[in-house]
Amino acid sequence: MGNPQDSSIDQSLIKSPIGGIVVKKEVNARTVLSSGKTAALLADPENFYITAKIGEIKVTR
Repeated sequence: MGNPQDSSIDQSLIKSPIGGIVVKKEVNARTVLSSGKTAALLADPENFYITAKIGEIKVTR
C-alpha cells in the first residue's frame, strides 16, 4: 500500500476565487506549494486589450 500522503496529494485541487483563463502556469503536477506561492496567472478574457502591428496586405477590407 502507498503512502497516505501520496493519496492526499493526488486528490488535491487548487481553486481560484475569480474566474478567468490560465495564461501562465508556475508549477507542475505534484509540486508542494507554500502559502503565498503563485501557482498560475489568470486573465479575464472580457478585458483583453491587444496592440499589434499588422501589414496592410494582411488586413482584409
